[in-house]
Amino acid sequence: MEEEDIYRARAAIGSRLRQYRNEAGLTQINLSEALGHRSSQRVNQIELGRARLYADELAAICRVLRCSVTDIVYGGPLAEETDFQKLIDRLEPSTRKLLVRALHSVIQEMDAPCANLQRKLHQLSEEQLVQIDSIVSTMIPHP
Repeated sequence: MEEEDIYRARAAIGSRLRQYRNEAGLTQINLSEALGHRSSQRVNQIELGRARLYADELAAICRVLRCSVTDIVYGGPLAEETDFQKLIDRLEPSTRKLLVRALHSVIQEMDAPCANLQRKLHQLSEEQLVQIDSIVSTMIPHP
């Protein structure tokens, strides 16, 4: 992935973070303190697209701002989306690649939740599994 693509994706997420922070009436310092940081530098760097936003940080930020991960990552609620492919198609290629990397990282760190995920996968219909498989295969780069 090109550095410019990574920066654009981070900047878009940072911009949405700033928007939701402002809507919540918080300063960077307020948000930083709520996250347990001593200064606002980390939040500032994320908002400017200069720093990577980790999954656990994103979850904590969303709790403080009372918004969802989809609000920050995609720019709004996606609950109405019934076709997962439409969701994927809405993402810029650079954001898609970042999402795949983030999902890969999260999956590697999971222990007990994997069993829960596996149970849920077993509950899906064959048609749903085929749809998920085709979507995931388009997202993962092949050597």
